[in-house]
Amino acid sequence: MKKSVILTLIAIYAVSICVVGYFGLNVRILNPTVYADTVTIDYVLYGDTKIDYKTNQSGKYVRIKDYDEGQSIKIVYTVTPHDATDKSVTFSCDKSLAEITKDGIVTLNKKKVILDVTVTVDAAQNVKDKIKILVGY
Repeated sequence: MKKSVILTLIAIYAVSICVVGYFGLNVRILNPTVYADTVTIDYVLYGDTKIDYKTNQSGKYVRIKDYDEGQSIKIVYTVTPHDATDKSVTFSCDKSLAEITKDGIVTLNKKKVILDVTVTVDAAQNVKDKIKILVGY
């Protein structure tokens, strides 16, 4: 090969390394995924009444002594960080005791029940919080 061809190839190689190095260091992700790292049950609404939870060795619980059939019980929660890409949650409980909507509204099947409710924000990361609802006790 001629000397000029070899020098041209070396020059192109050097310039390409510089260009890739410069732009490679300045790559930015336009829409980064922010994962939820906690979900926290804040309180329970019984009708229009806010009921703050208490804690014992078993965890969080609320007590509703006199349950009026048809009255709503709503689980109020917070997902953090606040800029999480996906803040959707799922609720789960014993379906023989109650039904729970995707919005956290509980409908009891009995007037006297101890219900464990789990709120999960990211099943893959096992991010969840639990509360026990004691009704009629």
